[in-house]
Amino acid sequence: MPFDPFQRGPFQRGLLDSMFRWPGPSLGPASGLKRFDPAAADPLPGVLSGCGGGGHRLMPDGDRCRLAVGSLPCAGPGLLRAVASPPVVPRFRLLAIDPQKLTMTDLINLYSDTVTRPTAEMRQAMASAEVGDDMSGEDPTVNELERIMAEVTGKEAAVFACSGTQSNQMGVATHCVAGDELLIETGGHISNFEGGAPAAISGVSTRFLRGNCGLLDVSDLEGMVRADNQHLCRSRLLCLENTTNMGGGRAYPLEQLQRLGRWARQHGLKSHLDGARLFNAVIATGETAAAICQEIDTISICFSKGLGCPMGSILVGTAQDMQRARRVRKMMGGALRQAGIVAAAAVYAMQHHVERLAEDHEHARLFADLASEIDGIALDQDVVETNIVYLRLDPERGHANQLAARLLQRGVKIGATSGQRLRVCTHLDVGREDMIRAASVLAECMQDDLADSGTSADPHGPFARA
Repeated sequence: MPFDPFQRGPFQRGLLDSMFRWPGPSLGPASGLKRFDPAAADPLPGVLSGCGGGGHRLMPDGDRCRLAVGSLPCAGPGLLRAVASPPVVPRFRLLAIDPQKLTMTDLINLYSDTVTRPTAEMRQAMASAEVGDDMSGEDPTVNELERIMAEVTGKEAAVFACSGTQSNQMGVATHCVAGDELLIETGGHISNFEGGAPAAISGVSTRFLRGNCGLLDVSDLEGMVRADNQHLCRSRLLCLENTTNMGGGRAYPLEQLQRLGRWARQHGLKSHLDGARLFNAVIATGETAAAICQEIDTISICFSKGLGCPMGSILVGTAQDMQRARRVRKMMGGALRQAGIVAAAAVYAMQHHVERLAEDHEHARLFADLASEIDGIALDQDVVETNIVYLRLDPERGHANQLAARLLQRGVKIGATSGQRLRVCTHLDVGREDMIRAASVLAECMQDDLADSGTSADPHGPFARA
């Protein structure tokens, strides 16, 4: 009987799972897999081939099959053809890939640090977590996480949340009422990348201020607090970001951040810090989290980025503010039950994944050094402080989305953020060799005609309409 790779059997998990990872258990039509006609052209057994070649080989590895990757993990615009003849397995012909539905195991994913997967040890901590009803305050693991985070940041209390967006918007709603205004740097995540939530959820408008690499200082705020006048909205909240996302992963110098917090208080404003990558700032500056948070009223911290958790964020502040935030969380549908399963991941991360963030920063600097030597590529920031690197593509060579598409075809995923700008983000799932390989692939792609990437030029980037 002909071997069917879609049928359960001793080689299905080893062969297919070692090559690809798909979002669900089904390998039916929705998975993006298609069988090839057995009469089609016949590459050498055991070698993956497609337009451009690649030299990839399926290698037997105990009871699994290992994918030995050459220079072109995905040949052509999402097309990959394979045959294999491992021991005792009849030869079969694999598959076409829809890159929108499948992710190759060998993909070097630098799109974001949100793509991290929990380690085996973290999964074990989650599986063995003691749980209860968090909404009633009876989940011991959540309670322990909230205690840890309040202590680490020097605050009175904390509230666990589902996501960074939720904890940020809990902060906004804790401090503001409808008709108020928040002040934020032009690239700030809270007002740019959270679905208009300040306005939609809290009725709060935004006043954008241009800073330096996403960082504000008192000089940027002078004269920006609105007068107490019935015609004007009330300036109520100063929102800061540490580290900066669109600003290139910059960390606030401690004195500058504390100066901003004191200034806000003196001018009748509350302050909120989007600390999605707070511990990247801790590692980069050498300051404690408590010192960084000292002059700020509320701080949102994300666990699902560099700390490597599958989900979760937290808001810290005074006991009174956290009482209000807990009510806001309930109204947002974020009150949780046996949440200790995911809180356990965050407890584990705080114990094991903070100091290792230095490796991510080192890998980012390594990639930046290598990329800066490539013709047509320039660093779009003066310094690489943490785990974010922005690249700028020479307009004469093409557009950022075309380069991103070409890189993805060759097994490296990064994101275009404007017509010429791309972001690279390091994390615990990529190592030094991955960064060297990614830079090498970038150099190879820059030797190509990006107009042939199969992607139409987008001069505006993903955040603007054509």
